[in-house]
Amino acid sequence: MVFFVDSWAADWEHGTGRVGATTGDGNADTWVGTDNVHRTDTGHNGWQMQMGPAIRSALGIPEAPAISIPATNLKAVYSTTRLSTWTGSCIRVQRASDSAQMDIGFAGNIVDKATADSLAAGSALTIAKVYDQSGNGLDLVQATDANRPIFSPLNEWAGIRPITFDTWPQSAVAKWLDTPVLAGLNRQAISVYMMMVDHCPNQQNLIWEGFSDTGFATSNSFLLGSGGGLGANFGSLIFNTYFPRSHLQTITTVCGGSNVRARFDGVERTFATGAISSSAIQGMRFGKSSLNNQYNSQNDVFCIAIYAQADAAAANLVVENALNASFNPDRAGNTTWTYRLVEDGNSLMSGVGAASLQSAGWQGGFGRGPQGDVRAWEYYNMGLAGQTLATAYTNRARVLGLFDATKSKNVIHIIDPTNDIGVITYTSTADAQTGNAISAQNLYNNYFLPYVQAAQAAGFTKIVTSTVLSRTNFGVGTGNFRGDCRNYYNSLLIAGAAANGYVVADVGAISQLQNTADLTYFLSDGIHLNTAGYALVEAVRKPLEIA
Repeated sequence: MVFFVDSWAADWEHGTGRVGATTGDGNADTWVGTDNVHRTDTGHNGWQMQMGPAIRSALGIPEAPAISIPATNLKAVYSTTRLSTWTGSCIRVQRASDSAQMDIGFAGNIVDKATADSLAAGSALTIAKVYDQSGNGLDLVQATDANRPIFSPLNEWAGIRPITFDTWPQSAVAKWLDTPVLAGLNRQAISVYMMMVDHCPNQQNLIWEGFSDTGFATSNSFLLGSGGGLGANFGSLIFNTYFPRSHLQTITTVCGGSNVRARFDGVERTFATGAISSSAIQGMRFGKSSLNNQYNSQNDVFCIAIYAQADAAAANLVVENALNASFNPDRAGNTTWTYRLVEDGNSLMSGVGAASLQSAGWQGGFGRGPQGDVRAWEYYNMGLAGQTLATAYTNRARVLGLFDATKSKNVIHIIDPTNDIGVITYTSTADAQTGNAISAQNLYNNYFLPYVQAAQAAGFTKIVTSTVLSRTNFGVGTGNFRGDCRNYYNSLLIAGAAANGYVVADVGAISQLQNTADLTYFLSDGIHLNTAGYALVEAVRKPLEIA
């Protein structure tokens, strides 16, 4: 049996431009490479995201069903898959090139991506409004374009496009959406269900925040990320050691009495918070934390359902199963991935950029749904901003505890010492190489090799690490001699790989990443990478990690 998918008739790629010669009349401006023949990474990703649904349609595989959840005390629903009772629009988007806006409805039960992409015409789209599908009219809004989440094909899961909060965690220019006043919600009786992919950046990551006034002391904040697991704030921050994987999952938070409950794909976590006041929740925010800019969100949100009641576990399961049926019907398979990749890193490798897909792992497709060669990989990003190799080794149990004997492969990517080197002023080349307590030789012998041995003892089947990238103010042969430390450490790393049972991704040798002032690949700080830089890094790392 043969099926024909007519991609040209479907007009997936349109316009007369290309990279370097844009015309503004279609997505070809970003999809077609400078040679006017081959597609860019953006083009390949866009083509793939269109091909999947087309093949499913040709094979007669039904589309995702509309969401069907209990209506009692349902306060608001925001979703890129349609609620079964809703007949209105899904979102309002704005085009970056000229600020044109359009309400986007549904194509069947899924947000109408084709209409949105036609409006975009190669430009970026931000989300100005997300319509409340409960019928209560409590739409999420953001009036300022710079603070709006994005609507991008790069973040789709199985053809469903999310609302993406792509804030650099430490940026003051956050992306967020606010509700209007929510009459009838109480801090002691609220349940929030979210279907989302947490990018697991190197900081805590806001799930949602509700507030009774503008003061932090009376807000509810739920934070998730590698910086300390789950945190719940009720005037004081409470952390737990749950670490999320970067995959589509239901995240449920319930406030009731003196307890906060959280569920991740049905796994229950309870936090004793002391007395929670019964004051009303006057509004909710998704994306930006009033607690601290470092907690701003980096996640893809597919659905939010808010109930004015503290649901019990049985009721939680009903809603969670309904969301999985619409967004992630193969969740049972996805919770038994064949392989596991655990990354211990710093802000450089684990993602601190100011836009979506700003980490090496994310560029490789890890955690971004059915992406072919990494579909079977479960991904944990455990990097921390400012983390040194020495600190990572001291706190290694946090990462090594993620070994899972049920996986046929457990791969760990061990942090590089860029932050150890970056704070030392060496007195000479010899001091940087072997003489200083934080010399290249001591970093390798005292921290890296013991970490490798600990990972092997924990059961990890492959240990991968990366050479240190150049960065601003890494002097070679003069000044602070940090470049000398970097170069000598990289040479030790490569020379000792075979004998010590680890693999080296030599990202430090990538020719395009030698000039830290080149904004084609670096951010303006001369340390962190942008999307293009991360893509180069992952092209070297990923084949070694999944081999």
